[in-house]
Amino acid sequence: MDLQFSPFILPIAASACITAVLAIISWRNRNFGVSRPFTLLMAAATLWTLGSIGQLISADLLANYIFTIIEYPGIVTVPVAWFFIVLHYTGGDRYLTRKTIPLFFIIPAITILLVLTNPLHHLYYTGFTSVVDNGLVIWAFLHGPLFWIHVSYSYGLSLLGLALVITRLYAARDIYRHQMQLLLLACAIPVLANIVYVLSLGPVPGLDLTPLMFTLSGLIVAPGIVRFQLFVIMPVTYSRVFKTITDGVIVTDSRGCIVDINPAAEAILASPAGSLIARPLLEILPDTTRLSSVCGTVPFISHDEIILERGGSTGYYDTFCVPLDPDSTKEIGHLLILRDITRRKRAEIALDDANKKLSLMASITRHDILNQIMALNCYVELSATEATTPEQADYIEKEKKIISVIQEQIGFTREYQNLGVELPQWQDLVMVLERVLPLVERGKILVEIRLFSCEVYADPMFEKVFFNLISNAVVYGKTLTRITITGEVTGPDLLIICEDDGAGIPAEDKSRLFTRGFGKQTSLGLFLSQEILAITGLEIRETSEPGHGARFVIRVPGGSWRRSG
Repeated sequence: MDLQFSPFILPIAASACITAVLAIISWRNRNFGVSRPFTLLMAAATLWTLGSIGQLISADLLANYIFTIIEYPGIVTVPVAWFFIVLHYTGGDRYLTRKTIPLFFIIPAITILLVLTNPLHHLYYTGFTSVVDNGLVIWAFLHGPLFWIHVSYSYGLSLLGLALVITRLYAARDIYRHQMQLLLLACAIPVLANIVYVLSLGPVPGLDLTPLMFTLSGLIVAPGIVRFQLFVIMPVTYSRVFKTITDGVIVTDSRGCIVDINPAAEAILASPAGSLIARPLLEILPDTTRLSSVCGTVPFISHDEIILERGGSTGYYDTFCVPLDPDSTKEIGHLLILRDITRRKRAEIALDDANKKLSLMASITRHDILNQIMALNCYVELSATEATTPEQADYIEKEKKIISVIQEQIGFTREYQNLGVELPQWQDLVMVLERVLPLVERGKILVEIRLFSCEVYADPMFEKVFFNLISNAVVYGKTLTRITITGEVTGPDLLIICEDDGAGIPAEDKSRLFTRGFGKQTSLGLFLSQEILAITGLEIRETSEPGHGARFVIRVPGGSWRRSG
């Protein structure tokens, strides 16, 4: 073999080193999907580059041909590896299986075989010519008809990969867009250089600059590995999310007809997509009148619960209807999401049945106990008529008080058993107070309401809180003339303030106000009020100063209140 040297060999050797290092780095990150095809790409580029170096250092034809055979596995593998990378980035890697991957290498394998057997048929290379440039002998291989089959396949894969990346480029998020731009640039440069070589457009015929361009590609990809975590952060295609999401998703057009549906929705509706697409949503979900009247008409977000009978079983679904483009004045369609809440709903129904049975049992038991207490009270009254000494009369009075306390406590259990049984709901605050005021015997005491229109998310017994606050003020306020209820917004929270102009609450009693059993009577009102509010995260506290009237503050956290009217 006749050896020769040129400074041009050095940058190509540097290119081989760079691609080899990148192959090693990507292999170390092989647990990430794109790393394996990228390792294949860089390894193939390294082999291609090493073969090119051998061609440049050998001046005779036989050695050039041998190095060509050595580099060809790398040449035919590069476009296939590039296409595999693109499939990973665009969500098509599901097509890369043990059965399909070998199919991509059929033409490359045939190409290598044709290059090996070219001396027998001369259909891949028809001839060879040498060119001397600055003392360097460069052998140009004349391309035969079979060469163009390989070129068409390789360029076809490269162009298809470029098209797939470009279609995703502008819809991707910033970090993914930067990744794709780097990959496009890194792979487009060698492709363009190879086109120049194949079409003999370069300054020196037969000189393939493609291996040298891999150096530039490596330098472009390196920042992507460090800055944009090329092998760590991978974009997930919307089509893959759409197909794998466990909630049912139905897409409708402006007329309310189904245009797309995911597999989860197919399972919910027990029908394949082919039989559902183009059909009106109302025809598929006839029970969702309120929801369906929204989907396909005006941009609006709707929420509802529906019941579907499929295969002899009942399913409960939480549904959301969202406009595809809420900012657009033109209606283009809606996204309907079906979330299976059957297990939760059945648990709620079972719990509701259990609560009803317990309430019935408690009601019957309470009724029987009250009947017995009433009979006991009658006997105590009869005993009072037979009392002959002051001590006996005193005992009987104490017995009457004990009976009264028992009756009040049983009455409290009637109210407490309803606590949290029904679901919380949005309640207009002013309307709640308007219902409460006629129920309180307050004489000449004035109740002034200074509230803006708002709703509070609370237990249905919410109005009992204000009944207790106003009743306690009337009972305990000997000098009371006015009760004022106001509302203040503090950050995201709403403060409902109930204060009066009475004598106030002694400092030593404040810490025990909400304790069950504290007070002149049973003092169950404030304890119950605190329990009612706690169900939806509301809090109550007393903030007055001794001698300046009582002041109760109910804090409604953000999200549990909203303006209305």
